[in-house]
Amino acid sequence: MAYIFLLLIVFFLLFKDDCETGYSGKNATAGNRAVYVRCSPPRSVRFEFVNIASCMEAYRGFGVNSSCKAGCLGLLSCADVCPRGAISSSLDVSQDLCLGCGKCLDVCPLNLIEVSQKASARVFVKCSSEADGSCSSGCHRCYKCVDECPGGAVYVDENGKVLIDYDRCDGCMRCVKRCPPGVMKSI
Repeated sequence: MAYIFLLLIVFFLLFKDDCETGYSGKNATAGNRAVYVRCSPPRSVRFEFVNIASCMEAYRGFGVNSSCKAGCLGLLSCADVCPRGAISSSLDVSQDLCLGCGKCLDVCPLNLIEVSQKASARVFVKCSSEADGSCSSGCHRCYKCVDECPGGAVYVDENGKVLIDYDRCDGCMRCVKRCPPGVMKSI
């Protein structure tokens, strides 16, 4: 009986952080994935939220809060629920701190947080807008990143959104250097 109790204590000490977050895997980038937010905080807002506690509550009551219909609401619920503080106020995710617990994905009403399933994911598009020029901090739809990619990994979907095929991306970062508004980011 004492042996089982001792094993339970050792297990708890080894996996304490995983038990606290409810995540039973490895660090988000230690395996084969990376977590990122496909948006920057809004630079211009339509209205200030008063007595609204979360992005979900704000979205249900008001909808979008910036000129971009696919943009972040700016209340940072994702950062608030992160047990390790991996998401900053600029919506950058520290891959070293992120456990991949998924709590941030659950609280984003616009599904702006994504998980890449590829180890080669070292680049992502920090914009989820499908509209041309609707956001001052988003993709301008110049598609210079697409032209710059030597392996054809950066492409445009049927809605005009820039995406990355991680099976083809070699992580050269040429798209990041070529992007005028700076929405092509390295992880």
